[in-house]
Amino acid sequence: MKSFYLKLWIGLNLILYLVGIATWIIMPEHLYLNVGILLASTLLSIVLLYPRRVQIYQWCHSFFAKKLFSHLLNLFLIFCILSIAQFMIYKKSSFFDLTKENRNSLSEQTKAVLNSMPAELKLTYFAKRTLWERSMALLNLYRAEKSNLIINAIDIELQPQIARANKIEKDNSLLIEYLERKMIIPLKNELNLTNALLKVLKNKTIKVYSTVGHNEVDLYNSEREGGSHLMDLMQTDSYHVESLNIQKDGIPRDTYALMILGPRQPFFDTELKQLRQFLEQGGKLLITLGPEFNGNIHASLIALIAEYGLIFNNDIVVDTLAQNFNSDATIPFINDYDQEHPITKNFKDKTVFPLTSSLLKNERVKDAQVFLLAKSQNFPASWAETDLKAVAAGKAQFDARDRRGPQAVMGALTKGETKIAAFGNSAFLINGYHSMSANYNLFLNTLSWLLDDEKLISFNRPGLQNQVILLSAGQVQLIFYFSVIVVPILLAGIALFMYKRMNNL
Repeated sequence: MKSFYLKLWIGLNLILYLVGIATWIIMPEHLYLNVGILLASTLLSIVLLYPRRVQIYQWCHSFFAKKLFSHLLNLFLIFCILSIAQFMIYKKSSFFDLTKENRNSLSEQTKAVLNSMPAELKLTYFAKRTLWERSMALLNLYRAEKSNLIINAIDIELQPQIARANKIEKDNSLLIEYLERKMIIPLKNELNLTNALLKVLKNKTIKVYSTVGHNEVDLYNSEREGGSHLMDLMQTDSYHVESLNIQKDGIPRDTYALMILGPRQPFFDTELKQLRQFLEQGGKLLITLGPEFNGNIHASLIALIAEYGLIFNNDIVVDTLAQNFNSDATIPFINDYDQEHPITKNFKDKTVFPLTSSLLKNERVKDAQVFLLAKSQNFPASWAETDLKAVAAGKAQFDARDRRGPQAVMGALTKGETKIAAFGNSAFLINGYHSMSANYNLFLNTLSWLLDDEKLISFNRPGLQNQVILLSAGQVQLIFYFSVIVVPILLAGIALFMYKRMNNL
């Protein structure tokens, strides 16, 4: 009976040690629990071993014990060597990314940013433990690239006092500390983290104004026609975006860039005068103007932009190939970009421009560098339709008044210190197209170029954000027939064959 209880206590002692090791690995932040289990295990070992100290002493001097200790010492030394090797690999890790588009690697832009930060960088992640795995995997990629990067993770449920002390208000927040600078961001992906690192490195606030008062896209509206998703992305990139009524407040001197997003009412002459002065002083302007079905109400604004080298046409770019993707011909899919300009260099994702006007170079302007960056398909698949009434009636057809494709839907120019970027519509930025991440990447690229901050240009990283899969009508039918008809018939045939074969045995 005593032998049974002895084995039971020894078993419980071993289980306590195993539980202690497991809690140290799984829950290292629970210091008191781990120390308590360790002390309990040690105390139980002493209780079991002390009454048998004479027998243990004699056994330790036996030949068997000496051989056993010798083998255990060898194993311990091997373990130490492997631990040192593992530590060295962890401190200077390297791996091979075998995915086609390097989805599990940092972009070259991110590596360049990290290399430009020689001082120690500290990242503290605040989130519930359930969110740690995915986010820590991303942060460890940064640590593998920068040796003096320190990463800490805080469970906001178990250590809320640390979160409050660091002014953390939301889950999944990252505190960035570099030199004496600090920034708190929501950790979403590589793009927003690298852009935040750039802002910490530069240590300045980039203020961007968006005009209001002309029924522009509302950046605070979360409904389908609003632009709150775009606003979130700009704030994620650490831009300080404010609304601006030019008629009331003028254009402030601290304006890094000015945005005019899809106005539906004309600008007053006093506003146009201030816009002209802003551009003459080397201002940066991003403007989106769509076609006007009820007359060109923005003639004066368009004339001002034309003086610098870009012409907005009051037409609609038609793309007949869009119908192959169950879309309307007035919603062209764009995948032809200028691969030399910084905005669209290496940009390959498909963007959508619903109801977009075409843009042309103003050949009369000789002292400006003008680039048409994104173009529609070649004719006859695409053209610029000038009969807007025919488009509204669904009867658009190419005629002598129209211009053959490809037609530009986006342009950019540089004239001295002045920069202007223009899009043929603003609908591609509304919340209704939030799943088309390429649209927003292209816009953010453009804004970064305007701000002379090309390191902030968005990456063409298919793994960073979701992309919509576009299927043609034929592909949809193929999937339907294969999954609903072919596969069930095939499985039924296999089952019938197996059934008959078993009956014949």
